[in-house]
Amino acid sequence: MFKSVEYAGFDGHPELRAKAEEAVAVLAAEVRTWHEQIAVECKAHPENPVGVEVALTLTLPIGSGRGARFLALGDFADSDLLASRCRSVWDRALGSLLEKRKKVWDEIINQPAEV
Repeated sequence: MFKSVEYAGFDGHPELRAKAEEAVAVLAAEVRTWHEQIAVECKAHPENPVGVEVALTLTLPIGSGRGARFLALGDFADSDLLASRCRSVWDRALGSLLEKRKKVWDEIINQPAEV
């Protein structure tokens, strides 16, 4: 599974905790690699119990990236939709990492070349 999975704000809301655990399992299937470099956080908002927030942080030697998304309870009714939503969390984390790396790559590419 992942390096770590944290659940926050689920006290008194076991149905939301169950949805968060389902989302983590789907997320694990969507990610497929680097599980040991990924930390997942799931948060419930008891004042607004219509879903859960899922965040993923990927930490590699070259940097880190973070992606997050709110998953509405309706997203859990369709397995393909839930997989797509979880995939978007992963995509956002990768995009964040690549955006940070792009700055480094641009600096390397724009250095004068010696002939």
